[in-house]
Amino acid sequence: MKTYLFYDIETTGLNPAFDQVLQFAAIRTDETFNTLDEKEIVIRLRDDIVPAPGAVLTHQISPENMQEGLPEVEGIRAIHALMNEPGTVSLGYNTLGFDDEFLRFGFYRNLLTPYTHQFANQCARMDIFPITVLFYLFGECDLRWPMLDGRVSLKLENINAENNLASGQAHDAMVDVRATLALARRLKANTAMWAYASGYFNKLEDAKRMEQLSFAFSDTSFKEAILVDSKLGYGQHFQTFALCLGQHRHYRNQWCFLRLDREELAETTIDSLEKTTWCMKKKLAEAPFILPTKKRFMRHFSEDRLAIVENNQRFLQNNPEILEAITNHYLDYKYPLVPDADLDSILYQSDFLSRRDQNTALNFHEAKPELKQHFIEEFETAENRELALRIIGRNYPEALSERYADKYQQYLARCFYAKDYRGQDKLTPETALAALQSSEAENKSLINDLLSLYTRRAKF
Repeated sequence: MKTYLFYDIETTGLNPAFDQVLQFAAIRTDETFNTLDEKEIVIRLRDDIVPAPGAVLTHQISPENMQEGLPEVEGIRAIHALMNEPGTVSLGYNTLGFDDEFLRFGFYRNLLTPYTHQFANQCARMDIFPITVLFYLFGECDLRWPMLDGRVSLKLENINAENNLASGQAHDAMVDVRATLALARRLKANTAMWAYASGYFNKLEDAKRMEQLSFAFSDTSFKEAILVDSKLGYGQHFQTFALCLGQHRHYRNQWCFLRLDREELAETTIDSLEKTTWCMKKKLAEAPFILPTKKRFMRHFSEDRLAIVENNQRFLQNNPEILEAITNHYLDYKYPLVPDADLDSILYQSDFLSRRDQNTALNFHEAKPELKQHFIEEFETAENRELALRIIGRNYPEALSERYADKYQQYLARCFYAKDYRGQDKLTPETALAALQSSEAENKSLINDLLSLYTRRAKF
């Protein structure tokens, strides 16, 4: 049976490689969004993480409360099981923009399959946020759009406040899930629009819509489109006019789109293209949403903006060598590898678990804590052996033998001074202390508790 798992997470920060889930909430529904079950999972803070001040001051989970809950590996396994239940469509508000990747890293570092919830056993993903953007632009629904400083705000907390979707504190995971479910019910009342918007999360349908785009120039194979993406912001009406450059030559799940509504594009030379062009990446069944360049979808574009698009189209058509250079640049671009990236962060550089390591991981997870270390050496790769050691050390340190405890202590001694796969530094106690000391937040009790936590972490 197909079910929908509406979910939300609260975390220690924004870095999916180095931060962790503290709170997970979910409501499972049937296909008409009738509630079938509710679930809340609380995960206690790991010793090798410094919670970001901004995150804590937002969700208000105190350091004391962070000591409650399940060990991370147990909580993440429970979440993994929920999302991989056959026929589950997992979704939330901006889940494909944040939560889903965050959980993928959690699955990966806990030796669980990071992608099966996307496709295996009739599982799939959706996201209510881009659907809401599409409804704001083109659909009819029983909602009042909140305005802040003369601009619409599509933040869930503001939509909730304006429409009384759910009661309770914003950024509490279950409150946000209830608000998202109530929002989805209102949007789904427009059945035709809901069906169209939902189609963007079906890879075959999304690919079909891309295939049906019209050609930008009569003598080329380039197609044009309107891209709808929340990242473009209210000032751009969440849309841009773009030229599809084609499928990426190395990352085959990505398509590259060149924005045509930027004046500097017409000043591009082969030497300046990195500064004067803007490429957006598109994966099937994810935002940005692709619309054909039909008049009914252009009503939010000003005449000045459309004039820029037309001028850029002429420029590219008259300068095919520049268009070719732009195309080759973006279709061939590879993300730079960070040679010293920490193991927790290399999900995208790692191979999938082999069949043997999948079986070893299953036995590892099902073993009692005191027996888990006996499976470490059974993993085929050094990376998976190190992940297994970290799992035991983070969750059941008392179960480690003296030899493994010494190895884990060596990891702890350097754990705060690491880089992720993008080259970004892990948050250190010193950096967190400096940020908190300059904070003007009003919750002094919470600030003092964080100061104590960061001071203890600095002495680690």
